[in-house]
Amino acid sequence: MSGLDLLLVRPIANVFGTKIGRINRATERRQKLIDYLTDVFTSPDCPISAEDRYHFSFVAHLYASREAVNRLSASYDEWPQVREEVLFPAAVEALNRLIQ
Repeated sequence: MSGLDLLLVRPIANVFGTKIGRINRATERRQKLIDYLTDVFTSPDCPISAEDRYHFSFVAHLYASREAVNRLSASYDEWPQVREEVLFPAAVEALNRLIQ
């Protein structure tokens, strides 16, 4: 390769390498949050009782949010990482609205 070719190729490789690195770090952070929430919700100390889970399930069914989540999940069933990318932000947004 000539000097000009190296100047053109190297910045592109650096941009893609940096972008992939950021994506991988973001994926790792999301996975840590998913693991944490899984641990919290499955812990014996979890404040959500079986009655609460039934109530939440009923309300989700009543307002068709369960069907929306099922459709999203089924749409990306072949791509688990993409499914997480779609469902996790939806859960975070729902929690954010509860807090506000």
